[in-house]
Amino acid sequence: MIDPTAVKETIKTEAKSLGFILCGFTDLEPPQSFPFFLTWLEQTQTGSMTYLQRTDTIAKRANPVLLMPQAKTIACLAYPCPALENQATTHSEISVAAYAKLPDYHSFLPNLVATLMEKVADSIDGNIGWKTFTDSAPILERDLARRAGLGWIGKNSMLISPKYGSNFLLLELFLDITLPPDPPFDADRCGKCRRCIDSCPTQAIQENRTLNPASCLSYLTIEHKGEIALDDRIEMGAHFFGCDICQQVCPWNHLEFEAILPAIIKPINAPSTYQEIANLLTLDQASINAHFIRTSFYRMKRSMVFRNACLILGNANQPAFIPILETVMRKEKDPVIVETAQWALQQLRSGE
Repeated sequence: MIDPTAVKETIKTEAKSLGFILCGFTDLEPPQSFPFFLTWLEQTQTGSMTYLQRTDTIAKRANPVLLMPQAKTIACLAYPCPALENQATTHSEISVAAYAKLPDYHSFLPNLVATLMEKVADSIDGNIGWKTFTDSAPILERDLARRAGLGWIGKNSMLISPKYGSNFLLLELFLDITLPPDPPFDADRCGKCRRCIDSCPTQAIQENRTLNPASCLSYLTIEHKGEIALDDRIEMGAHFFGCDICQQVCPWNHLEFEAILPAIIKPINAPSTYQEIANLLTLDQASINAHFIRTSFYRMKRSMVFRNACLILGNANQPAFIPILETVMRKEKDPVIVETAQWALQQLRSGE
């Protein structure tokens, strides 16, 4: 006979031993925020993220049980990211999202969960069916995590833990066993603070705790596949992949805690200098794939790598990069890359 309370505590204990900093449990009732999500979807231009509009994905966000019909409980887990970047203290010239300094989380987090469930199976008298998702299925995961007691949804739409802030990755573990749910986190501890809203360089954070993806630097540098609007190019600065500004300014991310990555998870060497960015402009698609294999950057196609690199060099105010941009202009056929390189050259030449 499986003891649900014992199973729950075993999962929490083993999850902590594997580096997860938060673990909470909830049921498969529809997320409370689904009507709010639908309204946002109707009122927002989602750009190239057309998958958000698909009927099947909308249905699954409304009813998580569709992702695993036999599931009865969801365990929500949080895994820490490397420290949020402060370019003034790290002396990094290039900005990348903290999570991108980990190996590709789509691979290593599910592997950790497999290890977790092996440990659980060894410690109980019975089998538990499970399925896990980490940014790999249509789930309103921040709502579920709030309902599982992990934290509240902040004004920047991030899930914020009163103990660990928001610099972590979320993962959902669907289980075919009924386990006691944790109390939901119903408090809102943002108060009158609006640092995230006021600090967003493109004003992408809305007053109602949603984002306008069309102007969010994370969307523009990772999801958007075409040219970046002129108004956003200067604001992009040195952002190559993602943006953490709204997290960097959040008071809850300035708490004194240390979330240590397990020894088996080694941070990668993400691009950190203008010269490394310029070097990317010499690579073909196969070389880019090899360069970024097993990292979050791997999802970027050559056109996006070159576009972002050209914009960063255009903002660098360093004429030394004019020759590499001229080479791109001379050899390149992709119209997005050509136009972006031309803009970058104009920026650098105007500063000579």
